[in-house]
Amino acid sequence: MTHETIANHLETHREVVARMLRYLRNKGLVRLSRRSVELTDFKKLASLGNT
Repeated sequence: MTHETIANHLETHREVVARMLRYLRNKGLVRLSRRSVELTDFKKLASLGNT
């Protein structure tokens, strides 16, 4: 998925998605590369939704 795809799906601005993805990258939960987002730690990502 790209930043824009995620933003369109969530009906928000791409900049908001970019900020959140940078936060998740810094936590080691996703890997960002040109035009893609790779989930790296499904367990921790799932736990974010439970807090």
